[in-house]
Amino acid sequence: MEKNDDNYKVIRQQAIEFVKNHCILYGYIEMHCLIDAIRNMDISELYVVELAREVFDELGLIPGEYNIYEKFSNVVDSIHGLDNKNIIEIGGGRFPRLAKRIRLKQKNGSITVYDPNLHVEFDSKRFKLRRRRANAYTDVNNCDLIIGLMPCKGAETLLDLALKNRKDFVLWLCEGGPHGDEFDFFEGEDEWKNYMIDRAKSGVEANGMGKLKVKTINEFSDKYPIIYNER
Repeated sequence: MEKNDDNYKVIRQQAIEFVKNHCILYGYIEMHCLIDAIRNMDISELYVVELAREVFDELGLIPGEYNIYEKFSNVVDSIHGLDNKNIIEIGGGRFPRLAKRIRLKQKNGSITVYDPNLHVEFDSKRFKLRRRRANAYTDVNNCDLIIGLMPCKGAETLLDLALKNRKDFVLWLCEGGPHGDEFDFFEGEDEWKNYMIDRAKSGVEANGMGKLKVKTINEFSDKYPIIYNER
């Protein structure tokens, strides 16, 4: 699709109007950077950028082959299954696109999302949105599986909860984890990635959760792996 293609322009304009209509969810600089990216980045790149991709998917504008939410939900399903599982997602984004996909795929079970940036709180028997951070004291007693799609710093929390409570997990790492605050002592992203993998491996083995597996997905220009336990 060329930049001057009418369909291309319509898709961009739809996304920009959506962001403007939800401006309360973004900081001033963040909103304008997002709009600038939507106007100028290659369309396939926008399907990968976190803030942009959730907007495009909320509008139903991401083709299947570019849809990271669909891909990850299928990966989780193939590893631990989705149906009849009570799932917690850490870091679902402003618009919980992954959770909504999982909800539609489940005939039974539930999914609960924790993210302080969620656009709304919601509570039903099978679908819950918690506009707050999960932490070491979050109740996971009724949870079967903890997942995270590139949750940045939430990756640490996810591992803490999963290992402490011996819960199955699937975590797609990203570059966002080693930046700021307590992560400053890491020299780079690769060091943080290796630390997370080593920590998960030792925790899985020590807690009798099977073995740690590492999976790489090549379709989305992401060099960070998916890590999970296999019993």
